[in-house]
Amino acid sequence: MYAILGVVVVVVLILGGLVVIGAVVDTQPTPKATTTGAAPTSQPTGGKVADKGDFKAFYSTSSDPTNRVIESAARQSNLVEEISLGLNEAFALPYDVGLGMAECGDPNAFYSAKEKQLTICYELFAFLLEVFENDTDRVAGAFTFIIFHELGHAVIDVYQLPAVGREEDAADQLATLMLIKGADDDGASALAAAEFFDRISGGQLNFADEHSLNEQRVFNILCWLYGSDPGKYVRIVGSGVLPVDRAERCPDEYKQLERSWIQLLEPHLKG
Repeated sequence: MYAILGVVVVVVLILGGLVVIGAVVDTQPTPKATTTGAAPTSQPTGGKVADKGDFKAFYSTSSDPTNRVIESAARQSNLVEEISLGLNEAFALPYDVGLGMAECGDPNAFYSAKEKQLTICYELFAFLLEVFENDTDRVAGAFTFIIFHELGHAVIDVYQLPAVGREEDAADQLATLMLIKGADDDGASALAAAEFFDRISGGQLNFADEHSLNEQRVFNILCWLYGSDPGKYVRIVGSGVLPVDRAERCPDEYKQLERSWIQLLEPHLKG
């Protein structure tokens, strides 16, 4: 129980410290403000789309004893409210989108385009604790990546963004970009996400799955992290974790994904 409470607290601190999407566009020219905190209007201003909705926090009641502990800790720490608050400060939505926690029967997180709802399963906490042997820092990093991955699916649907290639890969790109730009932890959260996929891979190859293979996701995340600042993350290559032949292409890969996501999201961000 105490380990679960610790995870919730750590995740809240990490999410509260992120400037969520806003940090992603820090390198872009800041649009001239046309309003001063006024309520959303029906027409976009300054090249931005109209803000007509919010991420709405929710919790579903759990029946499993372990899930009830997680639910109680999440409610008491306002976990979902903190996440929603950060996203609402960054995104202009065309309508409300649900964001919350529920009992799912398996450790998962998913976005439903039909229901316009992003759900984080209570079971995900227990699973991450098991995978990382109660290392709350790594659990928090992987958990944050998973949330941002599902956020990728949400924004692709809500904004009808083009996803050339697999949407799952695009969602991984956004999640990694968010952690690189927003988390002031020297890449620890992104590394935890890569380690998560490495630990759960188990050598199984499911070629029919819509996701890339877990080991491919590992090396993609490592590549993008290294490509964001080769000098800072040279240890990833020097230690042999990321192959040299892949590392050579990583700066270009990172620049492309950064440029693409910034261009896609910029009209929908509150400037």
